Amino acid sequence: MAWLVVDHVIRVDPELMALLRSGTKTLGQILKGNKQIMATLDELIGKVDEQTGQVASMKTFIAGLEQAVKDALSGVNLPPAVQAKVDKVFGDVSKNTDEIVAAIDNNPDTPPAP
Repeated sequence: MAWLVVDHVIRVDPELMALLRSGTKTLGQILKGNKQIMATLDELIGKVDEQTGQVASMKTFIAGLEQAVKDALSGVNLPPAVQAKVDKVFGDVSKNTDEIVAAIDNNPDTPPAP
């Protein structure tokens, strides 16, 4: 039989004492797991922030490149087939960029429960 001293001596049942020890151990494991989860979430937030910056940079680069091509071709009449290819390239790149941005924007703030 174990003894627990508070302000006075209390006799504690061995099964209760074992249960308290087990609960304390489990609580310690939960707290440790919580720290790991928070570190993982902080890492994910950092990666999302980095990707958001990369997407913004990519959009700026694409817009600048498109403008540079337009400026370079200003006054130049391209054959319709060539113009169609140029238009397709920039249209596809813009579409892909928009899809990436939409995927990031539509990503839930919290992951789904397992």
